[in-house]
Amino acid sequence: MKAVSHISDTKWRAIEKMLPTSVDRENVRSMLERMARDKSTPKQRAPEQEEIARGCDNLIRLLLKTNPAAAQSELVAQLSRSSDSAKTWAVFYRQIKRPRLLRQFEILWLWQMIIGGDLGYTTPRRKRHTPIGLPENLWPQPYGNVIPFFQASAIVVLGKAPKPRQIKDIVIAYQHMLAALKAGKIAADAQVIKGSPR
Repeated sequence: MKAVSHISDTKWRAIEKMLPTSVDRENVRSMLERMARDKSTPKQRAPEQEEIARGCDNLIRLLLKTNPAAAQSELVAQLSRSSDSAKTWAVFYRQIKRPRLLRQFEILWLWQMIIGGDLGYTTPRRKRHTPIGLPENLWPQPYGNVIPFFQASAIVVLGKAPKPRQIKDIVIAYQHMLAALKAGKIAADAQVIKGSPR
């Protein structure tokens, strides 16, 4: 299966039924379609973020040169935050080794930050008397609202849906990445960003 640039009504209904009523459905649909069309790699995105940071820094210098009193303005503070954020994202993009992982993180970001979905999942325990050597597909699978949303969105963006256990691993890697970004440890925590080879 290939990723699609336009979501069919059937695929969209599978995604839409999971959205809260307060969410802008057209925005979510257009973001998923953009993700499916976007073929840029993390290495290509890093220079874009560095350019954004340079633009913010140049604008700050220009503002301070023309009006030194602007140093305390909210505009300079916002430009400084935007520059710092773009620099952090540039470092992050340089550390992601697989473009597929970036797309997976984008789906989770959409679920959590735009839709307001919960990344929580439950992994049922294996029964005490589960035979040794039981194939993994017979183990109890993780479940939670993020899993069916991710599967339906992955069909659109990536062309196929991972299994619930794989989604659980992706959620864990995403949460580690967010924690590293918030803590400013993204450069030191590069191992977390590599993700599993699935």
